[in-house]
Amino acid sequence: MDCVQLELMEKQLSLVQALQRRRSERWCLTLWGRYIKARDGRRCLICGAGERLHAHHIFRRALYPHGWYQPGNGITLCHECHERPHAVFNGRPDFNQPVDAQGGDDLDNVACYFQCLLAAARARRLGHDDFYFIEDHMLQFIVSLQGYGHLYDAMQQGKISRLQMAYQAMRGAPEVVYRRLFEAIFS
Repeated sequence: MDCVQLELMEKQLSLVQALQRRRSERWCLTLWGRYIKARDGRRCLICGAGERLHAHHIFRRALYPHGWYQPGNGITLCHECHERPHAVFNGRPDFNQPVDAQGGDDLDNVACYFQCLLAAARARRLGHDDFYFIEDHMLQFIVSLQGYGHLYDAMQQGKISRLQMAYQAMRGAPEVVYRRLFEAIFS
């Protein structure tokens, strides 16, 4: 085990212990953010900047509150790249509308972020399910959005990682959303 993996395991342990001890949300988010930034090499995974970094939630708390502290739901972005996904809409989503109807949850961005995490994991030689873990309930949420049950089955059979499953499902997001919207309009 190298020193990067050891540092990440220590940061993971600190977060898990803080959650188990029911520390404040603010402290747990601080620990989660430290972990995400360390895992991503203290660089923005979009542009490569190393300053003014933020740990960004791929799925916002307003959309999926149970993914708040999951390693696979975070990506390091610089200030400028972090402003973009929040510029259009950052409020509570209307769950009676398609996911991206209000512009706050751009599914293309979500797919891009998961793709960046996969590339970073490969470049840094970090195990997907060790350092980018996504719990079953969040993967099932993604399946409920996208309808990609076969990917969840492949993940459970060990054919793909949890991170690969999330990316593959979100990569096809616009097609599924548009098809469902078309069906709703013409039904």
